[in-house]
Amino acid sequence: MTLPPKVESAARGVVLAVASWVLAILLGMRSIVGSGDALPLLAFVCAGMALGTLGRERVMFRVLAVLVTCVMIAGLTPMVPWVGRQIMRTDAEQAVSAVVVLGADITGDGRVGEVALSRMLSGFAHTSTSDSTPLVFSVVRRSPFDTLSTERDIRRLVALVGGRPVLLLRDVFTTHDEALEVHVLAKRHGWTRVAVVTSPAHSGRACRTFETVGLQVACWPSDERGARVARADSILERILATAPVLYELLGWTSYRVRGWV
Repeated sequence: MTLPPKVESAARGVVLAVASWVLAILLGMRSIVGSGDALPLLAFVCAGMALGTLGRERVMFRVLAVLVTCVMIAGLTPMVPWVGRQIMRTDAEQAVSAVVVLGADITGDGRVGEVALSRMLSGFAHTSTSDSTPLVFSVVRRSPFDTLSTERDIRRLVALVGGRPVLLLRDVFTTHDEALEVHVLAKRHGWTRVAVVTSPAHSGRACRTFETVGLQVACWPSDERGARVARADSILERILATAPVLYELLGWTSYRVRGWV
């Protein structure tokens, strides 16, 4: 069965659009846009269909070619781990008044996500059950109006490791929010220096944000249990590390414009 030319062109546009969307997701578009999967995919499909119908599917082909080039550069060159090392920050172990573990992802049923769990485990490693140093965790929600949060799971995980002094940050949605809330706690409790525990790629921007609001900081990146940003040594690992690196580069730009770093 032969399809009408316009239908065939529209179909080619959709195929190119979906392929472009897959590569965009691989490069971190989902975390950058922050709108889940459905909306970006629908936008790509509609754009591909419209361009195909108008006989302009070559536009989607060019978009796909650019994304393929980006993936190849990320996977076949040392660019991503090199940039990762530039945006990371690691300070020496030192005495701190509190250990602040920054929030990250949340699962669909309100559990701490993979990235957030890595941060929590590293926070636990810097304290002990006999230590009076408080742990500060950010309670994560997807939006201000979402009743589902990670608070219950955080308390469960703290109990599993034997219990520690814990403070929770609620209604925080950016690293800047977290820094401001911790600054309030530091004044209230007389903290002199806080440790900031977060993902390696996020460590430089996060610690600088905390210092900008007036806190003294020890920057302690968490362990990496997925793609290693600074030490990626395979094609796939470098491609997967591209998303957090690109996200942080955009984050640095946004925070500088706002005067937060």
